Amino acid sequence: IQVPNSRKNSVAGWVLFIVYEDTSKPARNISLFDGYSLVTESNNPHIKVSGFKTAPAPLPVNAKFAFATLDGDASGTQDMVLISTNKITNEILSTPNRPSYNFFNSTITDENGIDIGIFKLENTNNRILGNDTTEATFYFATREDYYIPYMLAFSIEVIEPNILMSKRVFNAANQDVTGKNTIALGETLRYEIKFQNQGNDNAKNLVITDNITDNLESSITNITPSDNKITTNYNPTNRKLTISVPDELVKKNSKEYTVSFNVKVTDKCSQWRNPCANEIKNIAYA
Repeated sequence: IQVPNSRKNSVAGWVLFIVYEDTSKPARNISLFDGYSLVTESNNPHIKVSGFKTAPAPLPVNAKFAFATLDGDASGTQDMVLISTNKITNEILSTPNRPSYNFFNSTITDENGIDIGIFKLENTNNRILGNDTTEATFYFATREDYYIPYMLAFSIEVIEPNILMSKRVFNAANQDVTGKNTIALGETLRYEIKFQNQGNDNAKNLVITDNITDNLESSITNITPSDNKITTNYNPTNRKLTISVPDELVKKNSKEYTVSFNVKVTDKCSQWRNPCANEIKNIAYA
């Protein structure tokens, strides 16, 4: 991007916003808004964020706010960002490095151009965002300068279950052969499905389904759940194993449970004629 030297107050830039998954962290609802809006004394755009629900009482409500603006002058004053929720109206936001009346001050980038940032919303005792809140509105304002916000992101920790599943396969010698290249025809395999709720809320009505592929025999044996409250049902006609898990086993912070079963690799050549039939792909899902 090139700007003639004769032009004043010119600025340009870009921002890469990355959302990634980390199952060791609390679940989050993330909203991202992009665009280009000029903020002046007479034009105060707002962005309404919804589609989330904050943690129930008495849990703390944690949120983060990210932004990118143009002309975030370090020396300018009177530029503000405000938030309104069901608990508070037009609260002017600030951080230790971003005063309430010079919020967009190029703290991270250069002194008179692009300003980007991400910070944790100061929400002591849930004074801004309360429990079970479902929306918030951000306002951009100025009393002197002008600036151009072009990206806003809002991240809220939410309460939800998170069922983590894994599936491994073992041979008759109890060796893990998951992903191995060679399995003998007629060999007996033991599949082991593990699951655990690692979320911050209880799960309900969990059903795990496992479709037995054609290159495995249609009959399975020794279906063994690690807890007798877990019920299983296998239909050899459609080759579907259904595992029903009671709610009490998938509450938050619950332990890991296992369901295992034995099945033979078919030795019938007709079962290996389909495309990709040389691969045994047995997948369980919930």
